[in-house]
Amino acid sequence: QASHSSTTGYSDGSLAADLLSLASNDPLPDVAADQRWVPLQRMELAGNFLNESISDPLIPESLRSQHETVRFPLVKSALTDSTFFTAVTHPLRSLVNELLLKSATSHVTGNTETRRMAELLQQVLVQFDLAPDFVRAAMLTAEPIPPEAMEKFFEMQSQQSQQRRDTVVAEAKRLVVRELELSTFGRGVPPQGMKFLNAAWGHVLVKRLMKHGAAHPQWKAGLATMDLLINQIEESDPVQPAPSGW
Repeated sequence: QASHSSTTGYSDGSLAADLLSLASNDPLPDVAADQRWVPLQRMELAGNFLNESISDPLIPESLRSQHETVRFPLVKSALTDSTFFTAVTHPLRSLVNELLLKSATSHVTGNTETRRMAELLQQVLVQFDLAPDFVRAAMLTAEPIPPEAMEKFFEMQSQQSQQRRDTVVAEAKRLVVRELELSTFGRGVPPQGMKFLNAAWGHVLVKRLMKHGAAHPQWKAGLATMDLLINQIEESDPVQPAPSGW
C-alpha cells in the first residue's frame, strides 16, 4: 500500500482535513462516534513519539526542522498498523531510531558523511508513505492500543534514547582520547601531566563536544587551550616553582 497517490482522488490534503476534523470534534462521514477516539489516540501517541525523539538535545538544531518531514508518514503508519506500537523491530520505528542516532553522532564527529547518511535516511522515511484512501479506510475499523502496550512502547523508546546517548558519549570520549594522543605524541609530558590532561581537561573537552558539537568555536577553543597546557607542562621545571603564566 506504499503510495503517495490515490486512484479515488482522495489526497493527503483530504486526509489531513479529516484528521483535523477529528481533532476538532467535528462530524466525519462514516466514522462512528464511539470510533473517533481510536485514530486520535494513535495520532497522539505517534506525535508524542516524534516530538520526544527530535527534541533530544543531542540532535543538532539544524536537523530538527528537517526531521519534521517524517511526521505525516509516521502518523499514517500509526493509524493503519498497530504493530508500530507493539513490535520492537517495526521497520519504521527502526528507521526513525537509526536516523536519530546518525544525526546525534554527526553532531559530535562533524563527519559530513554521517550527516549525509542521516539525510538519506530521512528521505527514505518520507518515501515510506501510505496511500491516503487506504489510511482513511483503516481508520474505520482500527482497534485502540491497550494501556499496557502504550506503556511498553514508551519504555522501549526511553531505552532507545538512553542507548543513543551512551553511543554518542562513547564516541565523544573516543574522539577526545584521539586528540589527546595526537597532541602529546612525541612530546615530553610527564606522567602527572598526562594524568591531568586525561582525568581533568579530557572531561572538559567531552562536555564541550557533547554540548556544542565538533564545528563549534567552543570545542576548537578547548583544543587550543589544551595545546597551551601541553606547552606549559612540557616546558616546566619540576624542581622550580611554577611561572606566573602557569
